[in-house]
Amino acid sequence: MDRVRITTVASLLVSAALSPALAQTPPADAVPPQARLGQRIQKLRDAVSYTSCVVIVSDPHSYIDAVASWSRASRFPVLIDDGSVQGREDIARFVRAFSPERVVRWNSPASTASPGEPAFNASVTTRVQAAVQRVWGVADPDAAKTTMAIKWQDLGHQPPGLVIASPNDPAWTAALPLAAAWGQPLIFLEKPSQGNIDGFLSVAEADSLEARVEQTAKESGLSWRSLGDTLESVTLCLNIPERIAKGKEFVALSDRIGREGEGLDMTTRWAWSGHIFGGASRAAYSAMCSLFLHPRRAWIFDGYPDTAPWNQYDGTKAAQLLEQSGIRCEVSDTPSQGSAAWRALASRPVTADLILVNTKGNNDFFDLEPGQCKPGDLPMLMRPAALHFVHSWSLLFPGKRETVGGRWLERGVFVYAGSVHEPFLQAFTPTPAVAGRLMAGAPFAPSIRQEGQPVWKVAVIGDPLYTPGPAVPRTSDPLPFEGATAVDEGLRELLQQDNWEQGVLSLKLMGRDADVAKIAQTLLENKPQALTPPLLREGILAAFRAGKPQLVFTLFAKWTPGMPHDEQALDAVWLAAGPLLATPDPAVIEQGVLLQMLKDALRPEQFEADARLVLNAWSRQFGVTAATQLLNEWKRKENSAAESASLEQLKVR
Repeated sequence: MDRVRITTVASLLVSAALSPALAQTPPADAVPPQARLGQRIQKLRDAVSYTSCVVIVSDPHSYIDAVASWSRASRFPVLIDDGSVQGREDIARFVRAFSPERVVRWNSPASTASPGEPAFNASVTTRVQAAVQRVWGVADPDAAKTTMAIKWQDLGHQPPGLVIASPNDPAWTAALPLAAAWGQPLIFLEKPSQGNIDGFLSVAEADSLEARVEQTAKESGLSWRSLGDTLESVTLCLNIPERIAKGKEFVALSDRIGREGEGLDMTTRWAWSGHIFGGASRAAYSAMCSLFLHPRRAWIFDGYPDTAPWNQYDGTKAAQLLEQSGIRCEVSDTPSQGSAAWRALASRPVTADLILVNTKGNNDFFDLEPGQCKPGDLPMLMRPAALHFVHSWSLLFPGKRETVGGRWLERGVFVYAGSVHEPFLQAFTPTPAVAGRLMAGAPFAPSIRQEGQPVWKVAVIGDPLYTPGPAVPRTSDPLPFEGATAVDEGLRELLQQDNWEQGVLSLKLMGRDADVAKIAQTLLENKPQALTPPLLREGILAAFRAGKPQLVFTLFAKWTPGMPHDEQALDAVWLAAGPLLATPDPAVIEQGVLLQMLKDALRPEQFEADARLVLNAWSRQFGVTAATQLLNEWKRKENSAAESASLEQLKVR
């Protein structure tokens, strides 16, 4: 995004007009369609209460039956433990944010599938549809679509959009709760486009998908052809590419879907869209975050200079709008907006629910004022977060953790606005406008979009209808089914029997990081032989989240050369070490010991950046001669061609 086109500030004026409009409650036709859609979502939310319990399941029948037990007046989050490290990280992150009274596991009596991710690839679509119907009071599992439409009509409910899924695509686990909660028609496409999230579609393939969506809209009998009518959104729950090839460039599928016709030149839309991808556990997490979490804190990092046109995206102005709505903000702006300030903030977990960042760069780095950071420098998130990331290329390959977008998603971002190619600065709605629209009650996708432009490069990953709003009332009501068991049932016995891994897992899923860190500290002091790689991993991550950097480093020192490094634990070590590499702090750990550990733990995906940080710190700590010896030591090792080339770029200073 080094090339910039000067653009109008019309979007800022729209945002400025939108907030007072809501406050004064004008006639419906005077309210912008973005705000009107948000009002519809808030009305649905106002009619519901949340049971203060998180339900964890492991198979598709249990997931379907748990969601089917929701009602229009009461619901609770349901998350999937597929046994994966990432799935359990997501559950723990959600639990920290939701802060339930209880966290339980549940298996449906009707469950016949084996637990784990593969079972979710063969969904029974009739069961999924029946679950949506049941939530809205249609008890007959064989009811036709017309029965559901009549029920909605009788209730005075207008579906805000369409949800699109596919049989045997595990992202249906997002489609089910989003259709059930917002009251949307759920459509299963038999043959969606081919490829995965990191591939790309042709224009013809994108046109074909849009045509099928439009046909579905027509068949619904609901008004859909323009903004401000009934159907206003399309949620794609599909593991298909987000990019569309346009010559040698790419544009975003989620900016194409919802525009009637063929090609990429149409300038009006009939719906705002978003794209959810991933396995069953991650897709469910994305949906549940959108439905059950509301923002309380924001982190804003403005890496742009205070000159035109960059200052149209001023993070400080965005923070002022958020704070007026009761959102607590942490702001990094002029003069604390460089890589050193970023690493200092990222050396501890970020507790924000909403993140707004302005940077420049590519899919594998982001430039600040001054300095440059890499994907591994992105902070660990304590809570799921919505992200508006003004930056080029971040979502070029969202399925790859070595990219900026992939790492943000791994960290726990559940709804994300970012670019799939070089969009130029004006493609992004200015950051203060996004903040103003969100706080005025507009959903996420409409809040980040600029209207009246052809299909372009900014994508929305996640539920387009995510609408920040006030907290929903909680109840302590019992769950509408029997047989749930508390996650911490038998915890004392597990720990007494030295079953540390299962005990730590129970604590993790309840978000009890401080207790996991205490167990790691105790084992370190009394039973170091019990610190298996899984326990070291959990201990490092928990110590980082608990604000114990010395424990992070001490546990990492136990990671013997024969053990493969865990990628997320290694990120935590580097994040905790970031400020120390610039300014040694003997009170945390002896600098020389830390450098000795890090010199043998350079991350392959950012080998040169890590090596440069260590080499510069080594030179300050031990002198230029010792740093030259270290560089030569690295060169003598067996390196990949890319690593060898990176080492040739390093200079000792």
